Parts: sequence; C-alpha cells; structure tokens
Amino acid sequence: MAKYISINIVLELLCLLAAMAYVLKDKSLIWKSSIVFMLLTIVMEELGRHFNLTNQWKNNQLVYNLLTLPEAVFISSMFYCMLKDYIRSRPVVITGLALIYGLYLYEFIQNGPFLYMNMTITVMSVMFSVYSFLYLYLFIKNEAYVELKKHAAFWWVTGALMYYFGGLATNLLFTVMPFADVDINARLYSYVYVALNLFLYGFWSYSFKCRYQQTR
Repeated sequence: MAKYISINIVLELLCLLAAMAYVLKDKSLIWKSSIVFMLLTIVMEELGRHFNLTNQWKNNQLVYNLLTLPEAVFISSMFYCMLKDYIRSRPVVITGLALIYGLYLYEFIQNGPFLYMNMTITVMSVMFSVYSFLYLYLFIKNEAYVELKKHAAFWWVTGALMYYFGGLATNLLFTVMPFADVDINARLYSYVYVALNLFLYGFWSYSFKCRYQQTR
C-alpha cells in the first residue's frame, strides 16, 4: 500500500481538501471545477503508479497523456476567468485550446498513445506561461487598489507560472546540461518536480482560501 503513496500524491490530496473546504459552494462553476480536476489528477496519478508497479502495460505514459486533455481544458478555463477582467480572453483561450488539441491529435496519430507527447506538453506549457505573464502584466498595469495577500486570482496564476514556466526551464536545463550518471539525472529531475508541485499546489490552496474570503 505504501508504494501507492508519494509526496506528489500527498500534495495533491491536500490541495483537493483545500478546494473542497473553500470552493465547494462557490458560485463560479470554473472555480468549483477545481475539485473535479484535483480528484481526477489523483485518480490518474494512482493509475499511473499502479501500471508502473505491476507492469500491466509496456509503460504508464498513456495515463498521463489522457490527463493532458482535461488539464488543458481546466487550466484554460481558469485563465479565461482570470484574464476576462482585463481583456476579451475568450478568443485567446479558445484559440490556444484548439492548438493544444490539434497538436495532441497529431502526436496521437503519429506516435500512438504510449509515447510522451512532448510537442503538445511543451506548447501547452509555453502557452500557460504566456497567459501567466500576460495576467501579471495587466495586473501590475491596473491602477485599482488590490490587497495582494487576499487576491485569489494572483496567487492561482503565480502557482501556475511557477509550475509551467519552471517545468520548461527544468526540461531545457536537463536537455542542455544532463548529468553523466543517468540515475542522478532522474533523481534530481524528480526532486525538482516535487518542488514545482509544492509551489503549484501550495499557491493554489492559498488561492482557494482567498477566494472563499472574497465571496462569502
């Protein structure tokens, strides 16, 4: 049983609990969908670990490839919610989502479901990083007074930026300057992603609390 528990899953569970505590009764369906997304993430993470431990498939990449689809929808929907206060975000987000799904379909046809969809994941990470920087630029440019420590959107976007931009930087670093020892390379890579997940789910959990305080 202990084999099915990891630091990442613990972080995801804590974030799920925070979402259930703070946004379960939120009037926004998009914010409320955080609960569904976190639950789905945990289920798929456990399935991935199960197939990796039992060797039922040649690899567990299919599980994570499938998770990419709802991830793209959820993150895009949240950015639509964050950006719509500053710009007409619907066309931007729909175009980006169409691009992600187009690339996903292309890689699925070309490589099948068991290979890591590198192009799709990379483009998606670049896109979400751009959305994050755009939001922060518009947020800073806006002259309206905001109490930052209680601003849910700011903390949610900050978490997303840390994860997606940090992931891009990490992948680039390990591609350009890999360690000679493969085991050390894999171990350091996993440690970095644990840290990125800590930032992501930590900031998201705090944003749920801020959202609750803003809307109650």
